[in-house]
Formats: sequence, C-alpha cells, structure tokens
Amino acid sequence: MIAARDGSPFFFPKSVASMARGEKPRRAGDGTIVFRCAWDAPADARVDGDEDLTVRGKWAGLLPSIPEGQNYLYHTDRSEGLPLFGWRRRYWGFLLKLAKSRPSWTIQAQPRPAIGPFHWDNRRLSRHELCRLQTFPDHVKVVGSRVSVQRQVGNAVPSLLTEILGRAIRTQLLGLPEVERPLTLLPPLRTDIPDSSPVVDVPADYLSLSGEHEAHPGTGLGEGAKRRIQADVELIPASA
Repeated sequence: MIAARDGSPFFFPKSVASMARGEKPRRAGDGTIVFRCAWDAPADARVDGDEDLTVRGKWAGLLPSIPEGQNYLYHTDRSEGLPLFGWRRRYWGFLLKLAKSRPSWTIQAQPRPAIGPFHWDNRRLSRHELCRLQTFPDHVKVVGSRVSVQRQVGNAVPSLLTEILGRAIRTQLLGLPEVERPLTLLPPLRTDIPDSSPVVDVPADYLSLSGEHEAHPGTGLGEGAKRRIQADVELIPASA
C-alpha cells in the first residue's frame, strides 16, 4: 500500500512486458521491450560446494521425463506424456520445472520433496540461483540452511519490484526528477539461451500408474473442499 499524507494520487507503474500462455520469447534486436526469462537471472549463478541439490523422494525419478516449463500435468490424458495422473489432481508446483526461455515460476517458501520449481537440470535450485530469481543484489547474503534460505527468499518481495516502486514514489510523491540510469536490479538480457534440455522416457518404476485417472471435479468439489464443508456442518449447533 502506498499513500501520501496530503492525499496526492499515486499510480502504479504499468507493466512494460507481458507474456501470454504459449507465447514464444520476444528477444528482438530492434529495441523492442521484452520480458526477462529464467536464463537471464541465474545463468552464471554459482553453486556452492556444500550444497546438496539432489531431488529425493518417491517422485524424483520421474522429474527428468517432464519437459522444461511444465509440471505433472504433462503426464495426464490431456497432454503429451503418459496418463500417470488425473487432471489437476495435484498441486500446481508438483514436479514443476523452470524453462530457460520463459519467466520463472514463483519460488515456493515451504517446498515439499516433489514441489518445485526445479532447475532444468533436474535438481533443486542453489541458494545463489534462488536469490538471483528474486533479483536480490549479489552482495546480499541470506544466512541459514538451504531450506531456511528458500523460506526467506520465497517469502520476500523481489528487490526489482522495490526499485521500480521506489522510482515511482520519487517522481510522483516527492517531486524529484526521474532517474536516468537503467534499472540497477534488472537482470541482463542474455542472447545465448541454450536449447531446451531433452527429456527421458518414463522409468519402469512408474509405468504401473499409466491408465485412466479421474480428473478433478472442479473448484469447491474436491475431497479437501468436501472435508471442510463437512467440518463446518458439524460445528453448527443442532438448534440452528
């Protein structure tokens, strides 16, 4: 929330780049404003030697069979993979991977073993990569275990957003001239985006899941919603 004591209006900056579902990156050399993608921020980010970024758990072996930028929905009867899951029967972040050529998915603050976003190399993101995706300056050090770092980074506001709003407050509410220099925290626009990493066949351990799976019935109709409704009913006094 942004407000001024004298009631001066404030207008949030408009987005200068957008990306519709299925749109390919616009990386034109004609000055066209383009969105930044996941490759731009962490392409040269370091991985510290003490970090174990291995994906573990029941579903770890299935991750390499999912293309960049997709999640478990790839392995449903409405997509191109094998029908291993019911449509929208899992959380969106389940087996979710970054794509080099698309914007990053939201960093989860409390990820479970199979909840991404995961790196396109089928591993977890390093501490430095997480910070880069949230546009933290490189000199900022987030202290703690990798789980603690991800919790802090996932709960944080991207630093670039703060810079953009700060510039708008400067001109609109403080009456100061616009800052002429480019945005300091905007990741560089890289033109060396590699091709998407290849996927592998579904391991034999998961083939038994292939078959017909019921799709999610819709908003408010799933098992979780039914349990909540039942719990609410049980709390209603009999006299009501």
